[in-house]
Amino acid sequence: MIREYNKNDIDAVLKLFDLHNELSKNEKEERTKELKDGAKVLVYEDNSDVKGMCSYSFYKNSQIGNCAEIIMSVKEYPNFKQAANLLWESVQALLQQKEVVFIITNYNKKNNQWSEFFSEKQFEKWFVTQDMIYKGGKCEKTKLTFKNYEDKDFDIYYANLGDCFYQLRKENDIKPYNIYTSLSTERYEKTKKRIEEIKDYIYLFYDGEKFVGSSMIKDGVIDDLYVVPELQGNCYGRKIMEASLNLAVQRNFDKITLGVADSNKIAINLYKSLGFEIYRSIEFRRLSIPCN
Repeated sequence: MIREYNKNDIDAVLKLFDLHNELSKNEKEERTKELKDGAKVLVYEDNSDVKGMCSYSFYKNSQIGNCAEIIMSVKEYPNFKQAANLLWESVQALLQQKEVVFIITNYNKKNNQWSEFFSEKQFEKWFVTQDMIYKGGKCEKTKLTFKNYEDKDFDIYYANLGDCFYQLRKENDIKPYNIYTSLSTERYEKTKKRIEEIKDYIYLFYDGEKFVGSSMIKDGVIDDLYVVPELQGNCYGRKIMEASLNLAVQRNFDKITLGVADSNKIAINLYKSLGFEIYRSIEFRRLSIPCN
Protein backbone atom coordinates (compact mmCIF):
# COMPACT_ATOMS: atom_id res chain seq x y z
CA MET A 1 0.00 0.00 0.00
CA ILE A 2 1.20 3.51 -0.86
CA ARG A 3 0.20 6.40 1.41
CA GLU A 4 1.40 9.74 2.71
CA TYR A 5 3.65 9.35 5.70
CA ASN A 6 2.48 10.42 9.14
CA LYS A 7 4.45 11.31 12.24
CA ASN A 8 4.29 7.73 13.49
CA ASP A 9 6.45 6.82 10.48
CA ILE A 10 9.31 9.20 11.30
CA ASP A 11 11.69 6.58 12.71
CA ALA A 12 11.05 4.19 9.80
CA VAL A 13 11.47 6.93 7.18
CA LEU A 14 14.63 8.17 8.89
CA LYS A 15 16.10 4.66 8.68
CA LEU A 16 15.30 4.61 4.97
CA PHE A 17 17.06 7.95 4.46
CA ASP A 18 20.02 6.52 6.37
CA LEU A 19 19.98 3.40 4.16
CA HIS A 20 20.01 5.70 1.14
CA ASN A 21 22.86 7.99 2.17
CA GLU A 22 24.48 6.94 5.47
CA LEU A 23 23.48 10.00 7.47
CA SER A 24 25.72 11.72 9.99
CA LYS A 25 24.37 12.72 13.39
CA ASN A 26 23.72 16.28 12.17
CA GLU A 27 22.09 15.05 8.96
CA LYS A 28 19.77 12.81 10.99
CA GLU A 29 18.78 15.75 13.17
CA GLU A 30 18.09 17.86 10.08
CA ARG A 31 16.01 15.12 8.45
CA THR A 32 14.09 14.54 11.68
CA LYS A 33 13.21 18.23 11.88
CA GLU A 34 12.04 18.22 8.24
CA LEU A 35 9.83 15.20 8.90
CA LYS A 36 8.35 16.70 12.06
CA ASP A 37 7.66 19.91 10.12
CA GLY A 38 5.71 17.97 7.48
CA ALA A 39 8.09 17.09 4.65
CA LYS A 40 6.47 15.60 1.54
CA VAL A 41 7.00 11.83 1.63
CA LEU A 42 5.15 8.81 0.27
CA VAL A 43 5.69 5.47 2.00
CA TYR A 44 5.26 1.88 0.85
CA GLU A 45 3.74 -0.25 3.58
CA ASP A 46 3.63 -4.04 3.54
CA ASN A 47 2.07 -6.00 6.43
CA SER A 48 2.08 -2.86 8.61
CA ASP A 49 5.81 -2.38 7.98
CA VAL A 50 7.18 0.67 6.13
CA LYS A 51 9.55 -0.85 3.59
CA GLY A 52 10.08 2.04 1.20
CA MET A 53 9.68 5.77 0.76
CA CYS A 54 9.81 8.52 -1.86
CA SER A 55 10.42 12.08 -0.72
CA TYR A 56 9.66 14.86 -3.16
CA SER A 57 10.05 18.61 -3.34
CA PHE A 58 9.33 21.22 -5.98
CA TYR A 59 11.21 24.30 -7.11
CA LYS A 60 11.33 26.64 -10.10
CA ASN A 61 14.47 27.07 -12.20
CA SER A 62 14.59 30.38 -14.07
CA GLN A 63 15.97 28.69 -17.21
CA ILE A 64 14.18 25.34 -17.10
CA GLY A 65 10.77 25.85 -15.45
CA ASN A 66 9.00 23.71 -12.86
CA CYS A 67 11.37 21.13 -11.38
CA ALA A 68 11.20 18.38 -8.77
CA GLU A 69 13.72 16.49 -6.70
CA ILE A 70 12.85 12.97 -5.61
CA ILE A 71 14.73 10.66 -3.25
CA MET A 72 13.75 6.99 -3.16
CA SER A 73 14.78 4.31 -0.70
CA VAL A 74 13.56 0.73 -0.28
CA LYS A 75 14.66 -1.96 2.13
CA GLU A 76 16.47 -4.86 0.54
CA TYR A 77 13.82 -7.56 0.43
CA PRO A 78 12.25 -9.76 -2.30
CA ASN A 79 9.66 -7.16 -3.39
CA PHE A 80 12.20 -4.33 -3.85
CA LYS A 81 11.32 -3.66 -7.49
CA GLN A 82 7.58 -3.85 -6.86
CA ALA A 83 7.86 -1.31 -4.04
CA ALA A 84 10.06 1.02 -6.10
CA ASN A 85 7.71 0.88 -9.08
CA LEU A 86 4.62 1.54 -6.96
CA LEU A 87 6.27 4.54 -5.32
CA TRP A 88 7.36 5.86 -8.73
CA GLU A 89 3.89 5.44 -10.21
CA SER A 90 2.25 7.09 -7.18
CA VAL A 91 4.41 10.21 -7.32
CA GLN A 92 3.57 10.78 -11.01
CA ALA A 93 0.20 12.39 -10.31
CA LEU A 94 1.85 14.89 -7.96
CA LEU A 95 4.47 15.75 -10.59
CA GLN A 96 1.82 16.22 -13.26
CA GLN A 97 -0.26 18.39 -10.96
CA LYS A 98 2.70 20.74 -10.55
CA GLU A 99 3.43 20.59 -14.32
CA VAL A 100 6.98 19.44 -13.65
CA VAL A 101 9.23 19.37 -16.72
CA PHE A 102 12.51 18.34 -15.09
CA ILE A 103 13.23 15.77 -12.36
CA ILE A 104 16.49 15.17 -10.51
CA THR A 105 17.41 12.32 -8.20
CA ASN A 106 20.50 10.91 -6.56
CA TYR A 107 21.65 7.75 -4.81
CA ASN A 108 24.72 6.19 -3.27
CA LYS A 109 26.60 4.51 -6.12
CA LYS A 110 27.12 1.36 -4.07
CA ASN A 111 23.33 0.80 -4.26
CA ASN A 112 23.48 -0.70 -7.76
CA GLN A 113 19.75 -1.45 -7.92
CA TRP A 114 18.94 2.25 -8.23
CA SER A 115 21.23 2.65 -11.24
CA GLU A 116 19.27 -0.07 -13.01
CA PHE A 117 15.90 1.26 -11.83
CA PHE A 118 16.44 4.84 -13.01
CA SER A 119 17.95 3.69 -16.29
CA GLU A 120 14.69 1.84 -16.94
CA LYS A 121 12.81 5.08 -16.20
CA GLN A 122 14.93 6.85 -18.86
CA PHE A 123 16.87 9.00 -16.38
CA GLU A 124 20.12 10.28 -17.86
CA LYS A 125 23.36 9.98 -15.90
CA TRP A 126 24.31 13.53 -14.97
CA PHE A 127 27.30 13.90 -12.66
CA VAL A 128 28.91 12.29 -9.62
CA THR A 129 30.00 13.90 -6.37
CA GLN A 130 32.57 12.50 -4.01
CA ASP A 131 31.72 12.97 -0.34
CA MET A 132 34.86 13.26 1.73
CA ILE A 133 35.46 13.03 5.48
CA TYR A 134 38.27 14.71 7.39
CA LYS A 135 40.67 12.39 9.20
CA GLY A 136 43.21 14.97 10.33
CA GLY A 137 43.51 17.33 13.27
CA LYS A 138 44.04 21.03 13.68
CA CYS A 139 45.96 22.71 10.84
CA GLU A 140 48.78 25.18 11.07
CA LYS A 141 47.40 28.68 11.54
CA THR A 142 47.39 30.80 8.37
CA LYS A 143 47.95 34.54 8.06
CA LEU A 144 44.48 35.04 6.66
CA THR A 145 41.92 36.93 8.70
CA PHE A 146 38.19 36.31 8.46
CA LYS A 147 34.80 37.67 9.41
CA ASN A 148 31.23 36.52 9.19
CA TYR A 149 29.13 37.58 6.21
CA GLU A 150 27.17 40.82 6.55
CA ASP A 151 24.26 42.03 4.43
CA LYS A 152 26.46 44.67 2.78
CA ASP A 153 28.74 41.88 1.47
CA PHE A 154 26.11 40.27 -0.77
CA ASP A 155 27.32 41.50 -4.16
CA ILE A 156 31.02 40.82 -3.65
CA TYR A 157 30.28 37.45 -2.03
CA TYR A 158 27.66 36.17 -4.47
CA ALA A 159 29.22 37.62 -7.64
CA ASN A 160 32.48 35.80 -6.93
CA LEU A 161 30.57 32.64 -6.00
CA GLY A 162 28.86 32.80 -9.39
CA ASP A 163 32.10 33.41 -11.27
CA CYS A 164 34.04 30.69 -9.45
CA PHE A 165 31.52 27.93 -10.03
CA TYR A 166 30.55 29.01 -13.57
CA GLN A 167 32.94 26.67 -15.41
CA LEU A 168 32.16 23.67 -13.20
CA ARG A 169 28.40 24.20 -13.57
CA LYS A 170 28.78 24.64 -17.34
CA GLU A 171 30.89 21.48 -17.73
CA ASN A 172 28.21 19.52 -15.85
CA ASP A 173 25.31 21.37 -17.53
CA ILE A 174 23.88 22.65 -14.24
CA LYS A 175 21.69 25.61 -15.10
CA PRO A 176 21.95 28.48 -14.54
CA TYR A 177 25.67 28.39 -15.16
CA ASN A 178 26.25 31.67 -13.30
CA ILE A 179 24.00 31.87 -10.26
CA TYR A 180 24.65 35.62 -9.81
CA THR A 181 24.28 37.11 -13.28
CA SER A 182 21.13 35.03 -13.88
CA LEU A 183 19.27 36.64 -10.97
CA SER A 184 16.15 38.60 -11.87
CA THR A 185 15.25 41.60 -9.69
CA GLU A 186 12.81 39.44 -7.75
CA ARG A 187 15.25 36.54 -7.35
CA TYR A 188 18.01 38.97 -6.33
CA GLU A 189 16.01 40.11 -3.31
CA LYS A 190 14.92 36.58 -2.37
CA THR A 191 18.47 35.24 -2.67
CA LYS A 192 19.84 38.13 -0.64
CA LYS A 193 17.32 37.37 2.09
CA ARG A 194 18.14 33.64 2.01
CA ILE A 195 21.87 34.35 2.37
CA GLU A 196 21.14 36.72 5.24
CA GLU A 197 19.37 33.88 7.07
CA ILE A 198 22.51 31.70 6.99
CA LYS A 199 25.07 34.49 7.47
CA ASP A 200 26.39 33.01 10.72
CA TYR A 201 27.76 30.03 8.75
CA ILE A 202 29.48 32.06 5.99
CA TYR A 203 33.05 33.27 6.41
CA LEU A 204 34.86 35.84 4.26
CA PHE A 205 38.66 35.60 4.21
CA TYR A 206 41.16 38.42 3.77
CA ASP A 207 44.87 38.75 3.14
CA GLY A 208 45.47 42.10 4.75
CA GLU A 209 42.70 44.30 3.33
CA LYS A 210 42.27 42.12 0.23
CA PHE A 211 39.22 39.85 -0.01
CA VAL A 212 40.52 36.47 -1.24
CA GLY A 213 37.63 34.02 -0.87
CA SER A 214 34.98 32.43 1.27
CA SER A 215 33.60 29.23 2.73
CA MET A 216 30.49 28.07 4.57
CA ILE A 217 30.63 25.77 7.60
CA LYS A 218 27.28 24.38 8.70
CA ASP A 219 26.66 21.30 10.85
CA GLY A 220 30.12 19.95 10.15
CA VAL A 221 29.85 20.40 6.38
CA ILE A 222 32.27 22.71 4.56
CA ASP A 223 30.61 24.05 1.44
CA ASP A 224 30.83 26.82 -1.18
CA LEU A 225 34.56 27.24 -0.68
CA TYR A 226 36.08 29.45 -3.34
CA VAL A 227 38.99 31.73 -4.18
CA VAL A 228 38.37 35.02 -5.99
CA PRO A 229 39.02 34.16 -9.69
CA GLU A 230 41.88 36.59 -10.31
CA LEU A 231 43.70 35.31 -7.21
CA GLN A 232 43.54 31.61 -8.02
CA GLY A 233 46.87 29.82 -8.31
CA ASN A 234 48.37 31.59 -5.26
CA CYS A 235 47.69 28.85 -2.68
CA TYR A 236 44.71 30.69 -1.24
CA GLY A 237 42.53 27.61 -1.70
CA ARG A 238 44.72 25.62 0.68
CA LYS A 239 44.92 28.50 3.16
CA ILE A 240 41.14 29.02 3.19
CA MET A 241 40.56 25.29 3.66
CA GLU A 242 43.09 25.14 6.51
CA ALA A 243 41.43 28.10 8.23
CA SER A 244 37.99 26.55 7.66
CA LEU A 245 39.15 23.23 9.10
CA ASN A 246 40.44 24.97 12.22
CA LEU A 247 37.08 26.68 12.66
CA ALA A 248 35.26 23.37 12.21
CA VAL A 249 37.59 21.47 14.58
CA GLN A 250 36.97 24.09 17.30
CA ARG A 251 33.24 23.36 17.09
CA ASN A 252 33.68 19.65 17.90
CA PHE A 253 31.38 18.31 15.16
CA ASP A 254 30.95 14.53 15.17
CA LYS A 255 32.58 14.60 11.76
CA ILE A 256 33.73 17.15 9.18
CA THR A 257 32.74 16.51 5.59
CA LEU A 258 32.49 18.12 2.18
CA GLY A 259 31.24 17.22 -1.26
CA VAL A 260 33.13 17.78 -4.49
CA ALA A 261 32.33 17.07 -8.12
CA ASP A 262 34.15 13.97 -9.33
CA SER A 263 35.38 15.95 -12.34
CA ASN A 264 37.17 18.47 -10.09
CA LYS A 265 40.35 16.44 -9.69
CA ILE A 266 42.46 19.42 -8.57
CA ALA A 267 40.16 20.04 -5.60
CA ILE A 268 39.97 16.32 -4.73
CA ASN A 269 43.77 16.08 -4.67
CA LEU A 270 44.01 19.21 -2.50
CA TYR A 271 41.52 17.84 0.02
CA LYS A 272 43.30 14.47 0.14
CA SER A 273 46.60 16.22 0.83
CA LEU A 274 44.96 17.96 3.80
CA GLY A 275 43.65 14.74 5.35
CA PHE A 276 40.29 14.06 3.67
CA GLU A 277 39.21 10.63 2.47
CA ILE A 278 36.38 9.69 0.11
CA TYR A 279 33.69 7.79 1.98
CA ARG A 280 30.79 7.72 -0.49
CA SER A 281 30.08 8.50 -4.13
CA ILE A 282 26.70 10.00 -5.02
CA GLU A 283 25.40 9.72 -8.57
CA PHE A 284 22.96 12.36 -9.82
CA ARG A 285 20.50 11.68 -12.62
CA ARG A 286 18.00 13.84 -14.48
CA LEU A 287 14.92 13.38 -16.58
CA SER A 288 13.41 15.97 -18.91
CA ILE A 289 9.68 15.61 -19.46
CA PRO A 290 8.38 16.73 -22.88
CA CYS A 291 5.71 19.41 -22.72
CA ASN A 292 2.28 18.30 -23.96
